Amino acid sequence: MGTVDAIKRPLNIPLKFVPYLEKHRIYGLFCEIAKQLIIKKPLNHILYVKQCLQHAARSRDAPRIVLICPPDFDRKLLAEYLELKLGIKSIGINEVEAFNSNEEFAANVRKMLRKLYFEESGWLFIDFPRVKSEACALKSLGIIPTHVIEIIWTDFSAESTLQSTPSRYSATSTRGSHHKMRPKTPNHLHNLHDLRAVYSSVLVQIETAGRTYEELGRACITLTRRRKYRTPCCNFRVVLIGPRGSGRRSVAGYLARRYNLVCIDFDYLLAQTRMQNNKLGESLRCLTCWEIRADADVKIRIVKRRLMSADCLKKGWVLFGYPITVEDFKLLDVLTTPPNRIICIDVDEATCRERLVSRRFNVITGSEHNSSRGSEEQSNPDFAVHCKDYEIAVSQNLKEYFTNRDSLLRYASESAITVDGAVSERNVKEKVESCLSQAPSAPPRIRKPKEEITAEDIEFDPDDPTDFKIYDELRRPDSILSLV
Repeated sequence: MGTVDAIKRPLNIPLKFVPYLEKHRIYGLFCEIAKQLIIKKPLNHILYVKQCLQHAARSRDAPRIVLICPPDFDRKLLAEYLELKLGIKSIGINEVEAFNSNEEFAANVRKMLRKLYFEESGWLFIDFPRVKSEACALKSLGIIPTHVIEIIWTDFSAESTLQSTPSRYSATSTRGSHHKMRPKTPNHLHNLHDLRAVYSSVLVQIETAGRTYEELGRACITLTRRRKYRTPCCNFRVVLIGPRGSGRRSVAGYLARRYNLVCIDFDYLLAQTRMQNNKLGESLRCLTCWEIRADADVKIRIVKRRLMSADCLKKGWVLFGYPITVEDFKLLDVLTTPPNRIICIDVDEATCRERLVSRRFNVITGSEHNSSRGSEEQSNPDFAVHCKDYEIAVSQNLKEYFTNRDSLLRYASESAITVDGAVSERNVKEKVESCLSQAPSAPPRIRKPKEEITAEDIEFDPDDPTDFKIYDELRRPDSILSLV
């Protein structure tokens, strides 16, 4: 952060407070308030911040979209679909009052947004701003979009794929309108270039590629849910969900080297804790002797102690092999440093089984090899099978994972990103790295239980009216006489 105090000393946020700021998006909230302070310039800024706090919290989450479309594109049909799904109001240039200058135009737009409370609920501009001067006038008055979506025509010979359930959006393909589209004029291209420069920080482009309007609408909705969350630091806390044989170990090692993260293998961490001379290690050794698996409370104690270490707090971490069940996931979310990236490597069970059963290790060099059944490498005495790669252990591990996979993904919902792990190792690493480079696909999960408020914690104001119900338990109840 660039803020300094009176002695010119940089102000740094302690690492232990950063996850709390990320979870509740407090940094983004105060960035929104600071932006409004600079635009409005109130005389009493303290009073303005007090009154603006609740408004800034709502406007921070409201989608504000500018739609840039090519000529002859049916933008009203696409705007109608977005208005229906997102619950926002679409506004055209014909709905704005008459104006004689760009400043008057921006003032009329702001007056309309305030009058209809669109600043808090979100809005969609479908055919303006048209030129750079209009865009700059809107930004000067604080009308700043969260997303600017540009529709780009692409020519594909394949017909668009329609859904089985017909509707007025899916039955209309954008490809048919493409052949009738007028060519772009030099003036239009110049204005388009200027708008891209003004909104470069929030601009996203979507190609038609023969899609229907419904498919374009779903693509726009997916982009609007991915926002650039302002955060004081960018420490990644990644959880890789995937079965053994999906390549999760290789991906975790790659991310650790690429982003200087701490790589945490839960199975290795569990075995390391079992060998320690402390109460936790003794309890784990006792459970192993009785062939009893550690419960969720014991596992989260092991993970918590590792995640709260100094290197994990400073660098960030990538964890695989945990969580195993939804209960583990809930306990992980309650920690002070919950994960901010959930990536699922999707590989079918047959592929994982084949990879694990055919895996061999060189007992001399420790190198890993993949040999098919009946090959010469299986008869080589230097190659051996790891104890965890026997068919019984593989079947048990895969059965446990695929039993809990659907429930884990349902719990993570939109915050989890699924990556196809059946492709080459290089493609998997590139897709996972792209998931880290973009903003989270959904707000963080807040699963901490609500604290119960006791009567001793309630503060009373002497000016409050007296509540006579508090005397009901002090007075002796009146006797009830029977009339029979």
